[in-house]
Amino acid sequence: MTKFLLLLPTLLLLSVPYSHAEEEKDGEVKQYVICRNQKVVRTIRVECVGSECDTIYTKDGADKIEGSNNNVMGGQKILGNIQANLEKAAWKCNDVTANAKIAD
Repeated sequence: MTKFLLLLPTLLLLSVPYSHAEEEKDGEVKQYVICRNQKVVRTIRVECVGSECDTIYTKDGADKIEGSNNNVMGGQKILGNIQANLEKAAWKCNDVTANAKIAD
């Protein structure tokens, strides 16, 4: 019985279906904006995998997908709306796409 109890966590882990969802999230960044308000930093980026582009907003270290589109321009429109809202609230935003060193 104790051997079974020791194997139970392994059996439970193996029964969970494997998902490629986390691996598929790493895509090519098309636009990257950093916004600052005093010492607080937030980022907005458009990341594409194949033909699907996600607009990702990072706040307090947590990524949240704000929208998905079938093209880069749709993602950039969402990014622009988020950036405009932050700037209206006294945030300073800079597009750092050209300067960003993004690892593959």
